[in-house]
Amino acid sequence: MRPLLRGRAVALNVARSPAPIVADPTRVRQIVYNLVANAIRFTERGSVEVTLEPDEGTIAVRVRDTGVGIPRDKLALLFQDFSQVHGDHEAELRGSGLGLAISRRYARLMGGDIVAESEPGRGSTFTLTLPREQA
Repeated sequence: MRPLLRGRAVALNVARSPAPIVADPTRVRQIVYNLVANAIRFTERGSVEVTLEPDEGTIAVRVRDTGVGIPRDKLALLFQDFSQVHGDHEAELRGSGLGLAISRRYARLMGGDIVAESEPGRGSTFTLTLPREQA
């Protein structure tokens, strides 16, 4: 993550997992990396925060940023293959448009999901939910 933070006034805060989850650790790492990398790319100043919130049978990994935000009418496009929701003036921030689509597929294959909430000018929250290990 350090190369992504270079030249940005962004604080990255990450919490540790309070409970084991039932999931492929490589895929979870890939999903979280993608969510955090996107948050950093679209946050010039402010913060990116990763929190873990256990619930009955699941754990939620929330990646919150104080970046540019996404218009509500564009949120549904985020998880489509090759989708780009930002304007041309942000061309240097673009990726392939596959990261979120692939991340959601992995999450769903592991019994979870990814959802997004956002407000332009205030930032975004992406929530990955996964099943918790049952005792």
